[in-house]
Amino acid sequence: MIEFLAFDDGSCAIRGRVDLVGDRMADLLALGQAIPLFDAELHDLRSSSVQSTGRQSIDPARLAIVVGTGPRGALGRRVETASRPVTLTIGRFMVHGFLHAPFPADPINQVFERSWIPLTDAVLEYQGGGRMCRERFETILVNREAARSIAAINDAAYEVHWLAGSEPALLPGEALGV
Repeated sequence: MIEFLAFDDGSCAIRGRVDLVGDRMADLLALGQAIPLFDAELHDLRSSSVQSTGRQSIDPARLAIVVGTGPRGALGRRVETASRPVTLTIGRFMVHGFLHAPFPADPINQVFERSWIPLTDAVLEYQGGGRMCRERFETILVNREAARSIAAINDAAYEVHWLAGSEPALLPGEALGV
């Protein structure tokens, strides 16, 4: 079992554990089937309240953002990629990170071919508990159907603003009280 953290398109974060099917979290989401979630907790981002629900199933189509936990996938399936820093808007969330596509393709042109858009070295911003929250994650998967916009940004702006400066308001997990 691996840790699971996702955000719906409203005001809820969902935490728990899942049995990984396939090599990566992206493979589990790509199945498009209900995901059994164990030790589930629903975190209301507005009030900061937490509701434990035990075991439940989650429809991945209802999710806007999933944090990529667990293994990165089979080494034999990896290919050289080109990357580009982007910002995506998804409801109340903004995600900044690096979008990848097989070389020599432009990653932006590949976005519409995927149901889940993976971003690496990602920063997730949202309003939570009356505060602006900024959390950093190695990988974030964005539901393409939930994304309202995507914008390419230049490398220097990304590195200066998101990686080098501008400390997060909260450390990863603090926004959810863990």
